[in-house]
Amino acid sequence: MGSEICKEFGNNVKRLRKAAGYSQESFAEMIDIGTTSLSLIETGKGFVTAKTLSRIADVLDVDVSRLFVCIKDKNTEDFYNNILSKVAKFKNNKQKLLLLDAFLNAL
Repeated sequence: MGSEICKEFGNNVKRLRKAAGYSQESFAEMIDIGTTSLSLIETGKGFVTAKTLSRIADVLDVDVSRLFVCIKDKNTEDFYNNILSKVAKFKNNKQKLLLLDAFLNAL
């Protein structure tokens, strides 16, 4: 597999893992792989099996395709619309809305 795809995939996994608040150790345990394997994936030096790919998407609560999105190719409008669609999912979740509000206020 191309090294650029592996690096982009790894960056996405790392970014989404951190955004979800998981340490490497806890996330690796949740997806049933070793911490070293997760580190290799996140740095683009390794790749996942189909089973691990599915587990990553499930734990992060994202569609598998989201893990392959190339962020550098997105424009501002795409980012904005993507953020709005995610925020809309929080409409009835006060805890997530409060957390998002605190985060936005910190910006």
